[in-house]
Amino acid sequence: MQDLVQININLLKREDVYNSRLLYWGLGFVIMAIIGVMTGVGYMSLSKDLKYQQAVNADLKSEYQKYDNEMVALTPILEMKKEIDRKSQEVINIQKEQVSFSDVISEIDKVLPPEVIMLGVDIKAQKVVVTGFSPDHSQVARLLKGLKGSFRFNNVTILSKMDEKTDEAKFTIELTLEAEKK
Repeated sequence: MQDLVQININLLKREDVYNSRLLYWGLGFVIMAIIGVMTGVGYMSLSKDLKYQQAVNADLKSEYQKYDNEMVALTPILEMKKEIDRKSQEVINIQKEQVSFSDVISEIDKVLPPEVIMLGVDIKAQKVVVTGFSPDHSQVARLLKGLKGSFRFNNVTILSKMDEKTDEAKFTIELTLEAEKK
């Protein structure tokens, strides 16, 4: 068998082959230029979007920081409001237990026998201390009975003794005030 030989036959002129290669290269260059321009435009667009998003992010961080600072400032205010509410409730509770001093003295005066002389009335919080003297213990007993019968007082205790020099009974009465119902 004979050896086969490959033969290429070019029917185009040499100039046409050269021009077609130039056309392919030119077309390739134009396509590459278009791709480059598109890439550049895309990059510029993304760069612009990135800068815009960075600016928006910076604004949001600034707003967040402002509100975060306000929240830090708001925390003591909220704690102060809780304390004010607690103190207001304490004031309400104290007002419920508050007793008029003139009412206390009037109540003592109602049951005070004419022979008994009061030297002092000391009113502190819910405790009253009455001091005085009387010609004898029977008058102090009448005063004690009247105080025990009063709705304003409870836990009535007395210390009474005779003064040998003046022949009078000196007394100290301690009372606990009953809170008024308001």
